[in-house]
Amino acid sequence: MNKKKIIVTVIAVWFLIALGRTIYNYTKVFSQDLQWAGLSQKEQKAKTFGDLDSFLRFVDTNTASASSILVVSSNGTLHYLSKYYLYPKHSFFIDNFKDFAKEKDHYLYIALFTDHKQNDVLFLKAAEKLAASPAGEFSTKQSVGLLYKND
Repeated sequence: MNKKKIIVTVIAVWFLIALGRTIYNYTKVFSQDLQWAGLSQKEQKAKTFGDLDSFLRFVDTNTASASSILVVSSNGTLHYLSKYYLYPKHSFFIDNFKDFAKEKDHYLYIALFTDHKQNDVLFLKAAEKLAASPAGEFSTKQSVGLLYKND
């Protein structure tokens, strides 16, 4: 009889916890998710990824459809986002200057990106090495992006 009471109590507590979590998740629809309700998918991506979204849209718009793009940045998130945003274009990501020096001549376009959270030595060295004026420039208060076309 004692075991039966323990089992019933455990199941009742389990049920109450599950019910509480379900109610909590439904209340989030009205509190947290409401800010996303009226936004298009493009606006949601811009709100989520900020300048990275804007920069990659800029690169996508200003490059040819079947091109190869070298993406240079110390921001690792850009690696995955560039594969997604620039598909079906061939994009290759590097995050150090040694690889940049080897790879820069193998791609039709070179996209450099930095956010101003740190002194980005990779960005500065790469821009200095290219020396030519960029084919396009993206800039906001928080970040700078340059797009070069190799000849």
